[in-house]
Amino acid sequence: FLGFTSAVLILSSRDLRRRATFIYWESLLRYVAALVLVPAGLFGDVGLITVPLGLGDLAIGLVYMFGLPKELGLSHSAFLCDRRGSSLSELS
Repeated sequence: FLGFTSAVLILSSRDLRRRATFIYWESLLRYVAALVLVPAGLFGDVGLITVPLGLGDLAIGLVYMFGLPKELGLSHSAFLCDRRGSSLSELS
């Protein structure tokens, strides 16, 4: 799973304007990872090391989710539905 998401992020970074939707959806996966890791570290037998890892995933997800719309000038719904705005239509 981590290898796949790493490959997707690497390939998406090569053409950010066309593939930013993949990175945006990765932020949702980061939130899920944080929701699993933080409680597992606090209340489970996994160990407290998972708490900072989960918080790191949360921070990365926030950067992806709020940095992309700001940088590319698109709305959150455009990323969720994979719709490119007029500012990106010249790339098609």
